[in-house]
Amino acid sequence: MTSFLVPSNTRRTVLGLFYGLVVLSSSGCGKTTIAGDPQTLSIVTTFSIPADWAREIGGSRVRVFSLAGIDGDPHTFEPSPDDVLRLSKANLVVSMGAGLEGWLGKVIQNSGFQGRQVVLAEGISLREGKCNHSKAERDNPQHSHEMDPHVWHDLQNVMTMVPRIQDALCEIDPGFSREYQVNCARYLAVLKDLDSWTTTQISSIPASKRKLVTNHDTFGYFADRYGLKVAGTLLQSVSTESAEPSASDFMSLVKEVKKAGVSAIFAENTGNPKLMERLAAESGVRLGPKLYTDALGAPGSPGDSFVSMFRHNVTSITESLSK
Repeated sequence: MTSFLVPSNTRRTVLGLFYGLVVLSSSGCGKTTIAGDPQTLSIVTTFSIPADWAREIGGSRVRVFSLAGIDGDPHTFEPSPDDVLRLSKANLVVSMGAGLEGWLGKVIQNSGFQGRQVVLAEGISLREGKCNHSKAERDNPQHSHEMDPHVWHDLQNVMTMVPRIQDALCEIDPGFSREYQVNCARYLAVLKDLDSWTTTQISSIPASKRKLVTNHDTFGYFADRYGLKVAGTLLQSVSTESAEPSASDFMSLVKEVKKAGVSAIFAENTGNPKLMERLAAESGVRLGPKLYTDALGAPGSPGDSFVSMFRHNVTSITESLSK
């Protein structure tokens, strides 16, 4: 979301100065493992969802740090000097790509990172999504679209991406390749079962009620894979960097929600719940349980791992839309 404290160009300038200081302070260290156990591989991921996958595949051989942490939005994340230093010491950096982490390239460059990098969404078929920062941009076909990076909401995509982490670990740590392969095979079996279960659950929703309304356009892949329709989004964009809706745009969405006849709308763990609460009140539609979309939740929450997050989302959507 847009900050009301410091203009984004000013924040970037300040961070750029910090990056330079970090590079100067860390140059010449030559270390690619974290402090402590030299046999432990250091993995840095851009946000918490791929961090969970890396832990599943790496097991006890890895220590994983997520730049955008619990409930952290990877769209709007701003790295700190400490994050740059962590990158400089990492063996492996895992990102999603597909335009999600526009901030990453400069951070990688300024960190002096020399390890292996995996961009998970490379080669995944991307859907086009709207990116509306204003009504004028929305009405301009040359500037109103970008590719949708939320590929992890289709488990078929996840089953393609997870082995890329395995392959990278086998390459940089070949002595433990068998361990990584076993961990990956086990996790893929879990994902396959989850995919089948999700299809069954969503198909139990009456066809006329399979309509989603959320904070931003994050469920396009989920809808395509499992047979739902995205009936509306508060930000009308695949990015949370978009401006909050104007009064007229908000009232238009209220009308769309009423017309669509949705059973419930959903706030997201990385979004502003107040606006979704207002949308629910204005449209007379129930607000369903919070969904975990672009980040995992805190330990002990329904979204504390990718599998539990996905199960929570599916159960919440199925139960809320079936009423």
